[in-house]
Amino acid sequence: MVDNLSISKPENLNPAAVFHEVDITHPFLADVVHREQPDLVFHLAAQVSVSNSTRDPINDNKINVLGTIRVLDGVRLGGSAKLIYSCTGGAQYGEPEVNPCTEDTPIRPMSPYVISKHVGEL
Repeated sequence: MVDNLSISKPENLNPAAVFHEVDITHPFLADVVHREQPDLVFHLAAQVSVSNSTRDPINDNKINVLGTIRVLDGVRLGGSAKLIYSCTGGAQYGEPEVNPCTEDTPIRPMSPYVISKHVGEL
């Protein structure tokens, strides 16, 4: 498990888990993933505040885009076969003309947050 503990608490961690206090934007992340060689990586880390993304789109991009690239690089170096990426709900579709949305619904992001999360999908 990797977390920078910016919004979480150590006491909430599973004591049986191998834990590394690392920020996903740090180059060392790839080394951690390579060393641990997990079979599966769940990428759940993100800057999730839409208002913060609008106030500071550079930081949002750093965390959500650069961080995702670091996770992907770790997966590549570690030889992991699978990555599960947690994107965002329907926010990437903006105000859709048709509901429910399908995977063919055009992407119309309305914030830097949604753009940065969509980049991870691409």
